[in-house]
Amino acid sequence: PRIESYSRRPALASDHEKISDETTSAIEEAVRSAGILPKNLVRITPESPQRINESVYKEKPTRVLLKGVTLKQAVEMLHGIASSGQGLYPKSLRLSAPRRDDTGDLWTVEVVVAYLIYEPLRAPVNGGIR
Repeated sequence: PRIESYSRRPALASDHEKISDETTSAIEEAVRSAGILPKNLVRITPESPQRINESVYKEKPTRVLLKGVTLKQAVEMLHGIASSGQGLYPKSLRLSAPRRDDTGDLWTVEVVVAYLIYEPLRAPVNGGIR
């Protein structure tokens, strides 16, 4: 029973770098679920993983750019990403307000989503000398 309960919990860190298609699919699904049209999803850009200080974790960010979305859609998309079970989380968010001459409430949203990769540092063999 205890092992089963742990296996049903979402992963806090992946033991490998995901194929970018996995991350892209999770983002696209969250975008669809939020009612955002495909034309409003301008770009999904995976970036290189970065080690978090001297920890055993690397963080793998992906930038997402949306244009012409409501704040409600943006929040629903972020919620969808965070609750996808893929270990993704919003790392940063930048909102650009509609222009003054624009009568709608459509925003530009730049978000960086990320996930953790468990990758311990490798100790050098014999102080780095073989």
